[in-house]
Amino acid sequence: SREALFRYFAGEVFAEAPEAKRELLLRVALIPQFSLSMAVQISGNEQADLILGDLHRRQYFTYRNVEVEPGYQFHDLFREFLLARLVETRTKNGLQTLQRNAAQLLEDADQPEAAVELYRSAQAWESITKLVLKHAEEMVDHGRWQTVNDWLADIPLDAIEKEPWLAYWRAVGQIPIDPTKAQGLLEQTYEHFEKVADVRGQILLACSSIEVTFYIANTFHPFDRWIPVLVNLLAADASAIDAGLERRAWASFLIAALIRQPQHDLITTAKDRLVPLLFADVPPSSQLVNIAAALLEYCHFACDVELGAIVQVRLQKLLEAEDVAPFARVWGSIWMGAWRFFNADFDAGVPISEHAIELAYRYRIRTLEVVARSIHLILCYYAGQFAKARAAIEPLQAIVDPGKAYPTAWYLSARGAFHAINEDWQANAASNVEEQRFWDASGFVMGQAVQRVIGAAMKLAFGQVDDAKASLTSACNFLGHGVTRYCDAIVPALEWKLLMAANAHAEAQPHLEQAIVAAKNPKVVVGLYLWAQHLLPEILGTAMRQGIELATTKALIRRFAVKPSSQNEANWPWPVKICALGELEIEIDEQRYQSKRKSQYKVLELLKVLIAQGVKDVNVDLIAEILWPDAEGDAAVGNLRTALHRLRQMLGDEVTVLLQDGKLSLNRITVG
Repeated sequence: SREALFRYFAGEVFAEAPEAKRELLLRVALIPQFSLSMAVQISGNEQADLILGDLHRRQYFTYRNVEVEPGYQFHDLFREFLLARLVETRTKNGLQTLQRNAAQLLEDADQPEAAVELYRSAQAWESITKLVLKHAEEMVDHGRWQTVNDWLADIPLDAIEKEPWLAYWRAVGQIPIDPTKAQGLLEQTYEHFEKVADVRGQILLACSSIEVTFYIANTFHPFDRWIPVLVNLLAADASAIDAGLERRAWASFLIAALIRQPQHDLITTAKDRLVPLLFADVPPSSQLVNIAAALLEYCHFACDVELGAIVQVRLQKLLEAEDVAPFARVWGSIWMGAWRFFNADFDAGVPISEHAIELAYRYRIRTLEVVARSIHLILCYYAGQFAKARAAIEPLQAIVDPGKAYPTAWYLSARGAFHAINEDWQANAASNVEEQRFWDASGFVMGQAVQRVIGAAMKLAFGQVDDAKASLTSACNFLGHGVTRYCDAIVPALEWKLLMAANAHAEAQPHLEQAIVAAKNPKVVVGLYLWAQHLLPEILGTAMRQGIELATTKALIRRFAVKPSSQNEANWPWPVKICALGELEIEIDEQRYQSKRKSQYKVLELLKVLIAQGVKDVNVDLIAEILWPDAEGDAAVGNLRTALHRLRQMLGDEVTVLLQDGKLSLNRITVG
């Protein structure tokens, strides 16, 4: 039992030891893991090495510690016994003096957490305060905010309220627990820093106030206050801003400005400042993850494909590091999936979004889980993974909080995709109206603009021309003249369609040209593809007929496998084009195909039979009978299978010839 062990320690190990040895053991017991130099300093005994080495060799509950070299630690029960003896043999003041001395040794050895435990026992609040001020920023950046909360827990409240920096870290520690409370505490603390003109304090308060807004996840309107605060402070006193603070300030400004003021003239400056900081030779951290996510969002808004490609690689590496706070890890993972979505890389985005869901669920960040699940459902829809998308709607609906405007807006976007899967277009349109209300409540300007663009495209599809025009005009007011380029193709395309509906053909022409030129950017065009697919055949068909940027127009038709409005589009850049009038002529990617092998004879005959029998749903038994009339049934089927394989190879794609339910068809999306 514990009592029996304590009697053994007292009688066999401790009672017979000389006074100097007993004093050494009592004092070093204050330190969980101690080096020889620490043992000498706390005890004043120069023979510490000999005494501790002897105990270790005799296996008297003393172990060498490979982490503190050369060093030792006691068995937990032996240490407990020694500490109990120390308390019994010291006055309160004497014990606290020893605890402070031991804590100072731990602090000097860069063991702040062990030092705080001793300072707490000694009621040395000023020393704990110094450690909080020294280590809190780094610890929070690595997701260890709870440790900071624990350090602050025993400091008297009046001491915290008198020291603005302690009040600041108390507020920061509340962000993951009670963000609304944290927001109020940050507001109070900012006033203190503002009064004493503490530039560093004001910048960190502004950055944390932007961060807590993401945790609350309702409206981003508070950013309007903090954007000019950061701009003014960054321009004020450069001597008060070190590299780490500069990184954080510009990252916070960039993310806030992109969301609320995408027309801000310092957005490009922020990007230029952050890019070299992101790739500097510094250890991974939450701050760097936030910088990468902010830059990736910038690249999305500005459609900077080249920068975005290297930023997302850097972000992926940062997310693999251990010392990243949960919120930063989830937010960065969400943007990795969003980047794939907004680049029409849907298949690659699905597993990334699933990982983001897993992280948000694990860390219990419900607001970000809603966003991650919404993006996942939308990705599944566009990737054609409809079963997975249908399965995703129920767990998403179960966690939505309508009191959180931003994640709810994302949920409604996902619900619109769900209605589209079920071809419930009226419900989809109704969801769009509700979604616009939540994007407006969130204050996310790009979301407000895009939702109106989508609304305009939907209304055009329903023939509601006047309503479509009003929605598009409203969208353009939100887009303004900032860095946002994602709508540069879809907006003029919709303007062209509206003018064509009004029979203003000559006035419409420049808008079509503007749309096609903008679509040269491989990211800009995705907005047109995502939200106006139903208009692509008409838009690109008109561009083809009018000879507008033909190389670009053809590339877009191929990239998105756009089917023409009519099969009679003579110049349509079909992947495969077949002319069966007279001699059979085949073009593959606009290059005439010439067979040089006799083995292709039956393959070409198969193609001719398929065309002669009407191109679509031709029974394979009929084809086999025509091509191999003398062959047995199984042999004919085998011959047909081989010929079909070679035909698909010849035409360059498995999907050019479709086999379903025993019937062959030419794929009219890829074959003209």
